[in-house]
Amino acid sequence: MLLSRKPAGSAAATFDEASILTAFKEAGFDTTWVSTQAPLGFHESPVSLLAAEADRRLFLNPADYRNSGRHDDAVLPVLRELLDASGGRDQFILVHLLGSHFQYVDRYPAAAAAFKPDRPPGRAARLFDRADREYLLNAYDNTVLFGTGCSTASSSCWRTGPRRRAG
Repeated sequence: MLLSRKPAGSAAATFDEASILTAFKEAGFDTTWVSTQAPLGFHESPVSLLAAEADRRLFLNPADYRNSGRHDDAVLPVLRELLDASGGRDQFILVHLLGSHFQYVDRYPAAAAAFKPDRPPGRAARLFDRADREYLLNAYDNTVLFGTGCSTASSSCWRTGPRRRAG
């Protein structure tokens, strides 16, 4: 999804046009940024400038992309809580996931590995080592499969909408 019209090659930290978050805020929506990426870091900080435009920012992972942390399915209960607490207000919820960032085996639970072998014994796979090609391809495919499952599960949250509370 395109978050702003800032050219990809621009080195400027900011951009003079509003992002999609601000556009939805101006249209009267409550805006929330939910991320399984860290809020600060070399690659994260420019994206966090966009996140700062949201009414609420929820960074669910203390780890950055170089470390294992919570998997992308951590957003599912948060989405459910946000929808349940919406009180009928219009919501714009932007979900920013780790997805298939390297180290691939850190992006899904080991039990979710459908493609194996996905990791060399006793060490991490090396991105540019030809001997690790099969591990890397299988691990990457597992990230795509796991991410697809997370996307499918999150879409069911949107379809069902807020749950009604008894009483």
